[in-house]
Amino acid sequence: MNARNLSIGLLVVAALATSCKSSTEKDAAAKATIEKTLDPGVSVSVKDGVATISGSFTDEATREKTLKDIKATAGIKSIDDQSTLMQAPEIPSAEAVSIHADHQLNSDLKTILSAYPSVQATVNEGIVTLTGSIERNSLSPLMQAVNAAHPKKVENKLQIK
Repeated sequence: MNARNLSIGLLVVAALATSCKSSTEKDAAAKATIEKTLDPGVSVSVKDGVATISGSFTDEATREKTLKDIKATAGIKSIDDQSTLMQAPEIPSAEAVSIHADHQLNSDLKTILSAYPSVQATVNEGIVTLTGSIERNSLSPLMQAVNAAHPKKVENKLQIK
């Protein structure tokens, strides 16, 4: 009877040891399978059949498809979704963009160009065309000042000295 109890005990211990090992192996296999399909910036960890997802998805549709695929992965019992969605850059509304009328641009450019005697500007339907010549170190401040006048577009045809 003692030999039989000992054999049963050893079988139980062996079964427990094997099941723990296979759980770890199942988790590793599931993780490897999932990682092959993840988008950059998204990661997964798997423990005891629970897949924990973190990182950022570009959109909700991609996130939902990924979660569906993970649920269908062998060895996954549940998902702990800690992921987020990337914020789309905010596009200014038409009201937020201010483009000055030609007469306002001409007035502003007259003041700006008084500091740059070798530069001329013409305005046509909100488009400022710069001609003439300018020193390289003066170009950036000039362009900033012209853009601050709110033209639709600046065409730089300046010759740089």
